[in-house]
Amino acid sequence: MIEYYKIYYLSSGNYDCLIICLSYESIFNYIDDLQNDLRNKEIINGNILIDQLLISGNGKNRFLSIKIKDGLFDLTSANNIEADQYYHQLTSFELKRNKFLLDHSILSSKQISMILGGCII
Repeated sequence: MIEYYKIYYLSSGNYDCLIICLSYESIFNYIDDLQNDLRNKEIINGNILIDQLLISGNGKNRFLSIKIKDGLFDLTSANNIEADQYYHQLTSFELKRNKFLLDHSILSSKQISMILGGCII
């Protein structure tokens, strides 16, 4: 089974969890499964940060802040944001550990080499 995302549950900061998209596919292809997973972990209401690096690249559309209300994403609350370095680090670490995820991403060969070399992007 393909893992489309990784959820990091956060204990402090502005977000209840960070979701790292692990596929080049649109998050809307698996949004129902993602909402179900969050509900199963009792994330019913809160603030979610989504990192779409493999989908949109390392630009202004990379990080998406969104609220979850009653177990469903409130799409009207979605905003692209500039995330703290901490969140960049979590994603870079995850991708370095699972380099096969980079194979079909939108990232350039230079960006892939940087991640594999331990750089944070």
